[in-house]
Amino acid sequence: MTPDCIVQLSDAVASQIAAGEVVQRPASVLKELVENAIDARSTSIQIYLKDAGKTQIQVIDDGIGMSPADARRAFLRHATSKIRDVHDLYAIHSLGFRGEALASIASVSEVVLRTRRPEDEMGTEVRLAGDGPVSQEPVACAAGSDFSIRNLFYNIPVRRKFLKSDATELGHCLTEFRRIALTRPETAFTLYHNKTEIFRLTASNRLRRIVHIFGQAMQKQLIGISADTTLARISGYVARPEYARKSPGEQYFFANGRYIRHSLLHKAVLQAFAQLIPPNSLPVYFIWIDVDPDTIDINIHPTKVDVKFENEQAVFQILCACIKEALGKFNILPPIDFESEHIVDAALRPVGVQLPEMGVRPRYTSGPAGGVHAGQNITLPWGQLHAAFEQEAPAPEPLRTEAPLLPGMEAKISEAVPEGAAGTNVIACQGRFIVTSVRQGLMFVDRKRAYERILYEYYLNAWHAGSVSSQQCIFPETLELSVSDYELCVSLKDHLSNMGYHLAFDDETCEVKVLGQPADFDGRCNALRILESLLDEYRLLQDEVLEPRECLARILARLMALSYGRDTSPVDLQHLVEELLTCSTPNTTPSGQKIIHILLSDDIEQWFNISRT
Repeated sequence: MTPDCIVQLSDAVASQIAAGEVVQRPASVLKELVENAIDARSTSIQIYLKDAGKTQIQVIDDGIGMSPADARRAFLRHATSKIRDVHDLYAIHSLGFRGEALASIASVSEVVLRTRRPEDEMGTEVRLAGDGPVSQEPVACAAGSDFSIRNLFYNIPVRRKFLKSDATELGHCLTEFRRIALTRPETAFTLYHNKTEIFRLTASNRLRRIVHIFGQAMQKQLIGISADTTLARISGYVARPEYARKSPGEQYFFANGRYIRHSLLHKAVLQAFAQLIPPNSLPVYFIWIDVDPDTIDINIHPTKVDVKFENEQAVFQILCACIKEALGKFNILPPIDFESEHIVDAALRPVGVQLPEMGVRPRYTSGPAGGVHAGQNITLPWGQLHAAFEQEAPAPEPLRTEAPLLPGMEAKISEAVPEGAAGTNVIACQGRFIVTSVRQGLMFVDRKRAYERILYEYYLNAWHAGSVSSQQCIFPETLELSVSDYELCVSLKDHLSNMGYHLAFDDETCEVKVLGQPADFDGRCNALRILESLLDEYRLLQDEVLEPRECLARILARLMALSYGRDTSPVDLQHLVEELLTCSTPNTTPSGQKIIHILLSDDIEQWFNISRT
């Protein structure tokens, strides 16, 4: 007989398992504590992080505080002041309501809580560790609550081991902070990391809060949107199409005062911006949606970020329509100046309608004798003109390119492409590809991707050797950044300097002045825009296992490849193939995209049913 094998887990193990749903990283703790502070009707919230929250997360508020009994019960599982019965779940107005956050946090960290109600003379201090409460005693403290979370995951080494670098974890904390700060512009926030002030946000309105977080440059790009219907009230801002970004991060939805993610509503925004922004770009938006709490379910996910609307399609249509209306009101399309003298004159000037005719000189040549002389034009109908052209114009000779390959190139192709060998003809195909003959058929090379591979290896080698020179800018330009972009730029300043960028930083205004740029930048490159794109796309790759230098080389090579390769002369194409085949990995781009493809002679012969005898 099989013995009984099902047992009930201990409270400690069950709490640690439940904590996995709520506490994923330091940012999760920060989110829960700040939301609780907001629910406590705080007007000012201070946040202190140490080592990106791994060592300590402290949140101090001036809210209503807790009694000694409530301070102790707050850390029990499923203890909450927000709901009483199941019906309350369908009329949620607060941010935190599950009653799991503090219990989960306490099970994986060391917690110290000091709290006092305004009407009490003394406060209370509660200390807890992973196994349970340690102590509770009276203490003198300010009104409100002071939560200090130390040594996160100290009792789960495996979880702590898989936390990312301080820069990555701090980035997640700042992301959560921005989401919450945008929901409550009337609340003042300060945030410190390792005793360095990162944010100081005073109480303000929504627009000023956006500007305080993302920089003064954002204000010039924002367009207000508004819609008030029986189903939903929508307000907020979208940025002009030219401000669209390639990486996500500045797309915000708020439903009934909480940050949410919603793929359908995001599609509504994309539909409103259709044909106004480049492909693979994302519009910037800050949109608040207020609906009846009975028509929205925020209890479908432990993080309370994913929600479900009762009338999703209707909200979709309302949102898309109000954004289109706002874009139209603010003249997103180039305006026509009807006051222009040229337009007025052209409109008033009488114009006669005539059938088109063509003047042709059949014997015209491009030599000195081919000059234009009066009386030589012959007016012909279209049919006769076509016949005259066929009779007089000689057939153009085909372009022949016989540029020989350099010695050793055949062997290089054999190494890069198995069983291949170089031929002698190099031609351009459809403006993007290079075609050359090899022993086994035809080799196709993606010209843009080839430049990307060449530039990538060039940058890595040059930066490693320290051979990159900088060219001083005659007229230095200034880039206004959001706080997060500014912090990222500061963290990369040494690597950017090795690239050839000479930058000056202003911590007060979050401005970066470009004093010098890489010397190989020419008229095709805008150093300011490339720097902005580097920061924008670095976020997409920073979580990958890449060194910052390799990550920047990938991005810069791809950006610069867009402006290279416009010349299609046989000599230029020949040199490009030669340079590609000297690369360490000529077959693929740094991101793994294919560069070279061989069309075998056997396949070509099959097309024409040619059999070898």
